[in-house]
Amino acid sequence: MAGHCTEISAHRGGAEDAPLASWEAYVTCVDTSAEYVELDIRRTADDVLVAHHDAWVEAPGRPLVRDLTYRQLCRMAGCRVPLVSELLEVIASHARGHLDLKEPGYERQVLDLATGILGVGGFLVSTPEEESARLIKDARPATPVALLLGRDLRRAPWRGRARVRYGEIRPLGRIRRSGADWVSMHHLIAASGVLNLCAREGLRTIVWTVNGDRAIDRLLVDERVSVLVTDHPRHAARRRAALTAAGSAGSAGEPSPSR
Repeated sequence: MAGHCTEISAHRGGAEDAPLASWEAYVTCVDTSAEYVELDIRRTADDVLVAHHDAWVEAPGRPLVRDLTYRQLCRMAGCRVPLVSELLEVIASHARGHLDLKEPGYERQVLDLATGILGVGGFLVSTPEEESARLIKDARPATPVALLLGRDLRRAPWRGRARVRYGEIRPLGRIRRSGADWVSMHHLIAASGVLNLCAREGLRTIVWTVNGDRAIDRLLVDERVSVLVTDHPRHAARRRAALTAAGSAGSAGEPSPSR
């Protein structure tokens, strides 16, 4: 593990102490030693940025988040949906933001908010949209931007799914068009050869969502992986510490090369 240390991102705050994406999960994840905290960001009809994974709400008719006011969203969700501004305040000075934009159209609003709270260099942005990645890089060239591979196709037409997936396992053209300097990929896509592609192109990488011990251990020492996203950030950090200690002990026991 010498010379490389994969960083950890708490997926939606992690699920070790509270349900994913809950206020409690985000509050407690700052003590897990994760370098990043991941937030799924959407915008309501009244321009409120919220942490919400799905495009819809699990309510009669499955209304879309973007079509609801914040008050309507909370009422239909049956809870107070966390505001992005509040969560950024929680993680500030503890971890960097891993801001996953679920839809296009509010890139500048997110950039301005995150810069004001976390500061320049205090966050990275991921998006599945080439146009969004390009817009962000044009507006803030120093901001790390990851093109996300592994789009949720549950509501996509069957006819287009194969085309989308092909563009994710053969993504070089998309990456270059987007201007992204990072690539965020599902762990199955990572195993398809995309990690090797990114290493050749000098791109930093994010692999998600990884929860099994064997996979965590393997990716924590993989020099091609920059950030590991997991529901168990505290556990992953402990395994990383153990791997580091074992590597240091092994290095200390090696004989010095003769001169």
